[in-house]
Amino acid sequence: MNNIQYEKSKIRALIRQKTLQSTSEQKEDESKRICKIILESSEWKDAKTILLFVPLKDEPDISSLLSISLAYKKKLFLPQFNPLLQTYQIAPVYCLKNDLLAGKYGILEPNTKSTEIKSIDMIFVPGLGFGLDGSRLGRGKGFYDRLLPLLSGTIYGVCWSWAIFHSVPSETHDFQVNILINPHTGYQYV
Repeated sequence: MNNIQYEKSKIRALIRQKTLQSTSEQKEDESKRICKIILESSEWKDAKTILLFVPLKDEPDISSLLSISLAYKKKLFLPQFNPLLQTYQIAPVYCLKNDLLAGKYGILEPNTKSTEIKSIDMIFVPGLGFGLDGSRLGRGKGFYDRLLPLLSGTIYGVCWSWAIFHSVPSETHDFQVNILINPHTGYQYV
């Protein structure tokens, strides 16, 4: 393990500890704030195509945005694991009830055919932590770092307020976000 990987693992452990120590009320409040910030933005209102993610238990719950996207007739896409390539691609979602199944990591993902669409208006990505400089600290598997270069659009980082730093350690393959959604201060352009 090199020095950057060691620093990443220390910050991941710190964030996981803070997340475990936070109350369910804190997490619910921050999740609601994040969704409100997104829904009130002009970018959201103008967006035609959106790539969201289904949150894990330790990530902000933005799952309400899935149904809201469909209700407002936006083209909704989610990551979908490709077992042959051992990486993620994107696939459309037309109906939450019919189009989602538990995927490789137990995360709900589309059972629809993947798409080659390249341009997405709003691309939302989770992260264990983010830097105010746009740096992103993922879970260490590099799935988003391999998916994001295939897409064009504005990339929004979504995380807890306690997971935002001045910067997080990054390597050349680590993909950055354009905008960080801070539950307390709103959009932060990087």
